[in-house]
Amino acid sequence: MQRIVEAMGRQLGITCLLVSHDAADTLSWADRIMVLRRGQVVQEGSPEQVYKQPVDEYTAGLFGDYNLISGADKLLLAPHAHGAGPFLVRPEQFRLGPATSALMGHVRAIRFFGSFYEVEVQLSANVVRVWAGSVATSVGEAVGISVVAGGGWQLSS
Repeated sequence: MQRIVEAMGRQLGITCLLVSHDAADTLSWADRIMVLRRGQVVQEGSPEQVYKQPVDEYTAGLFGDYNLISGADKLLLAPHAHGAGPFLVRPEQFRLGPATSALMGHVRAIRFFGSFYEVEVQLSANVVRVWAGSVATSVGEAVGISVVAGGGWQLSS
């Protein structure tokens, strides 16, 4: 269906408007996304911007899983993130490493999802979910955790 709509739009030289209740499905379709909540525009931008830099937790949740990190964990993980709001990190934006980094945690669970593993990590005050292609740790072990360059986003509230 997506290819047909794209082809028709190109062939006819028209703009297509897609309205969906499956927001994550729109990421691969859209040039621009407008998020509405209770009839009000919450955010408008490119799919990448809306996914990586949501304006609030509501918008973040529409487009997939996320972690909110606050307190001392936030200061260690994202010292550049200023403000009272939590730091939002998508599970794929984390990296696990040796237990020598500034932020450490303990593995609580490892779940296999076919194309990735979800590793649940207990930090000092937060529990986060990390998605990794492979896992070199086991439940109970200490791990270092960091955010990829350009990953994470400071929410305003």
